[in-house]
Amino acid sequence: MSDPEWLPPLVLFEDFGRQWQRYEDKLYDYFQADFLHSGPDVLGMPVRVRHDPKFKGKDWAFWHLTSYGKIEEERTPDLRRCERIRWPRPIIDSCGEERVRAWQKGPTRDRRVLIALPDFSYLVVLARKKDHLVLITAYCIEHGHERRKLERQWRTDRL
Repeated sequence: MSDPEWLPPLVLFEDFGRQWQRYEDKLYDYFQADFLHSGPDVLGMPVRVRHDPKFKGKDWAFWHLTSYGKIEEERTPDLRRCERIRWPRPIIDSCGEERVRAWQKGPTRDRRVLIALPDFSYLVVLARKKDHLVLITAYCIEHGHERRKLERQWRTDRL
């Protein structure tokens, strides 16, 4: 995966002296600036974040942008997600432009809006609600077969 030039640079752990708490706090600052202090709109609807349950004083959505795992209290930090903490907002802001791919998936009641880079190497997932969207997660797509699957979905369900 090559990083598109229009996206902000990666936020590297090494740049914080490999001090995890300093790094995590800076990641949260970026998250707050992009989603709490001002939020994007997609399809004419505001994108909101889920706040609860908070963990270590930080919003649920933040942990889903920086870690992985099914059990909330046992999520594992994912450096690739962390490094790209500044990517979800500009990708969401680019929905409807040629530089991203956007489509909807799932039953009407639990419909997801998916926004990916053109090579499907990075994906942002939003949940569609009645009058708004909720940021669910964002992450790198590692395997070619997963990227091809997403591309097939986009070709049939694009926005």
